[in-house]
Amino acid sequence: DNDRCEYEPIDGDDRSEATMDYVVRVADEQCLPLGTVAGLLISISVPVVGAYFDGFGFLSIACVFGMFVISGLRLKTEELHEALKSLKAFIFGMASILLLTPLIGVAILNLIDLNPREFRQGLEIFLCTPCAISASIIFTRQAGGNCALALLLTVSSSLLGIFTTPVLISTITSFGRVSFP
Repeated sequence: DNDRCEYEPIDGDDRSEATMDYVVRVADEQCLPLGTVAGLLISISVPVVGAYFDGFGFLSIACVFGMFVISGLRLKTEELHEALKSLKAFIFGMASILLLTPLIGVAILNLIDLNPREFRQGLEIFLCTPCAISASIIFTRQAGGNCALALLLTVSSSLLGIFTTPVLISTITSFGRVSFP
């Protein structure tokens, strides 16, 4: 019985256009895992590329700046107004990023015997620093969350992190007293 098929077949041009639209949509939605895998494959197979770009210190700054600008340009005005109205969510997010995550994370690390010591200290530093824009915006977008609020939290926590990170590292980590210039 041929009545089971409820769609009309599309010709070759429409099919290739539909396929390309699908590929672009998936690539946009899954850009973090795809970019991570692509970066790993390139760095493993051609490490000289990373070594070459290591000499361009401004390149990483330009990339981070570009991520902030692109994320900001993708926002709609309504989303920005909604983020600014979300005061409780903003306060909870800032407290979670700057205080709860470092305190709870380091407390959990104190229960675990991690070796070598440098691995533990690296995790402690990671826990004491604010989240990165790429992770926060992309994960929020993939979860269907408020991207404007995520961008506001990322920018704000990065600015406040300049002051909170040294204090957290010197008080709650296994480094002991650390002096900062």
